[in-house]
Amino acid sequence: AARVLAEGSRGPGRTFAAVTFDDGYADNHAVALPVLASLRIPATVYIATGFTGSAARFTHDRLYATLRELARGGIPPERAGLPAPLQAALTASTGDNLSDTLDRLIATAPHRALLAIADALEERTGRTPADLPPGARPLDWDEVKDLAGAGLDVGGHSVQHAALPNLSVAQVRREIEGCRDAIAERLGRPPRHFAYPNGFHSPAIRRAVRDAGYETGSTTEDRENVRGCDPYALGRKVLWEGSTLGPLGYSAALATCSFEGVFAALKPSRADDGERPDPAVATMADDSDRRAAS
Repeated sequence: AARVLAEGSRGPGRTFAAVTFDDGYADNHAVALPVLASLRIPATVYIATGFTGSAARFTHDRLYATLRELARGGIPPERAGLPAPLQAALTASTGDNLSDTLDRLIATAPHRALLAIADALEERTGRTPADLPPGARPLDWDEVKDLAGAGLDVGGHSVQHAALPNLSVAQVRREIEGCRDAIAERLGRPPRHFAYPNGFHSPAIRRAVRDAGYETGSTTEDRENVRGCDPYALGRKVLWEGSTLGPLGYSAALATCSFEGVFAALKPSRADDGERPDPAVATMADDSDRRAAS
């Protein structure tokens, strides 16, 4: 797909789809790999190498589980009782629901503060990373090698799954290059593709990904990729848990795909009659940032 997008001349009207999985959960090997193999569908698995093969659990899963534990006890985030600086950051991020609170917290708090908040919430609720469900386990390196051996592409997703815009330039480089080096050491070749943790990126971060030798960078922005687009700002359709549970459970991304298919079949008039770049490349992402703790 990246090669097609980079081609300068126009080709026949074709649409490509690329399937991707973010973070590197063990179910990418246990569940997704057999399905992909049976359907003969390739995919890219983006891994955060600091968690691969370790007993550590993703910070977003730890935060989600402890915030949910507070909610079960009827305690709003703004009354979590954390040390003052951490409580201030949590209170400032409080949204209409748990997911909003988590999203705001990850988007605004420095990564070190996120780790401290996760530690404090675990102490407050009595939960530990070991209490997270089995689905929270990251891949180990043998499983990553199995994925690569089966023909799946292993891409980079940073080292610690930190929101890169909240880091210093030096830290950003360590996250991007450290991930690249860990994958190269284990698989014998560096990763070609990178996905920004939580989809957060900036011009400087995109340049750092390019300078580290990656060929593409994927966001979580819902837009079509067309020839001539920035290969380091690729859009994706993001699917969550419950995305295919029926009419009342479809994700917005999946519903949009479905409606677009209906409209294409009916051939309604379009608001703009401009020529559509071609071929289009759609990328579908299973971003499992909160699935294991849901």
